[in-house]
Amino acid sequence: MGLMVPVWTGRAGRVVHATLETPRGADTWSCVGLTARASAEVRATVRAALRTATEAPPAGVALTLEESLDHRLSPQIELPLALGLLGALGEGDVAFGLLHMSGRITPPRGALGALQAAREAGARRAIVAPQDAGAAVAAGLEALPVESLAEAVGTLRGEVPTRPLFIPRGGPPGWEGDFEDVHGGPETVEAVEAACALVASGRGVLLVGPPGAGRTMIARRLVGLLGAPSPAEALEISVAQSGAGWSVGRLEDVRRPFRAPHHSCSADVVAGGRGLGEADLARHGVLFLDELPAFSELVVDEVAAARGFTLVASATPCPCGYEGTGVRACSCKPAEKLAYARRLSSFARRLRLNEVEVPAVRSGTEACPSTAALRARYFKEE
Repeated sequence: MGLMVPVWTGRAGRVVHATLETPRGADTWSCVGLTARASAEVRATVRAALRTATEAPPAGVALTLEESLDHRLSPQIELPLALGLLGALGEGDVAFGLLHMSGRITPPRGALGALQAAREAGARRAIVAPQDAGAAVAAGLEALPVESLAEAVGTLRGEVPTRPLFIPRGGPPGWEGDFEDVHGGPETVEAVEAACALVASGRGVLLVGPPGAGRTMIARRLVGLLGAPSPAEALEISVAQSGAGWSVGRLEDVRRPFRAPHHSCSADVVAGGRGLGEADLARHGVLFLDELPAFSELVVDEVAAARGFTLVASATPCPCGYEGTGVRACSCKPAEKLAYARRLSSFARRLRLNEVEVPAVRSGTEACPSTAALRARYFKEE
């Protein structure tokens, strides 16, 4: 029989087609397309799980993948293989979940991307862990949430009623701040307006000011200025968030991401290697580099090469943070200030950032316009 196996590679979803046979009289398990070690691990997990479904595992199994698969992805084969051996999968059925020896099914990363690939390949129904019901629905499939192999078999055969769907609010916690929460003097309002105008024109922003001036507060609220994502953007954001391990909720509830990697992170954290990086997770949202000069040159180069997000960075005017601010005297040595200024200027040029001065907070209590008012002013609704 043929099997359609959805997998998440770490960066994208795809479908691996396989052929499954149970030769009579044979007493060997073979998995063509997997390493010997991965094949042995798949065999041990599937045989143990099958016993929990009150089914005796077949003595001989021959699984042939149409393409070789990285050993890291072999656990994603186990659930479809077990259901295939039980004859429970019908035409248009797929299964995506991590099968344990106890028969329990838990959610892996990347459910939405994998199931989206399965739907494009002709799938109609998906066996998933209850936490991934939202991913199946977002992918356009009928979700069949289950917690165990035995329940999956009963659900597919119509012997067990399908669980009611519970779709939580997916993705990471959003930022609910509004620009009207930002108070200061006229200079602060002017800085907010300048940053909003730059974001609206699609340009990057470099917020420069002393400690406590509100640079991070302004940067976090710029994501709200971008407005709600379109359905296509919401789907793409959800695929990335699913690949990072967050559950998928209703697409109409998806919020634009705000990612702020620490300045000590490596280039791989930003660009991603076998998995998604911060640049991928920030697509259609804001990538914030706080204390820009503290990042490595490799990280800056990776960010400069990436696309698909609004880039916002912040920095102090000098290493101590107080040069020319009027808050306190600068304690930096001339050589330190020169080296810092050169590094900041170089990074800003490579990242095509436009500087906005954020003044020190003084006695002013003037409130900035609301995010909705600023969006209406600087963004033309399509």
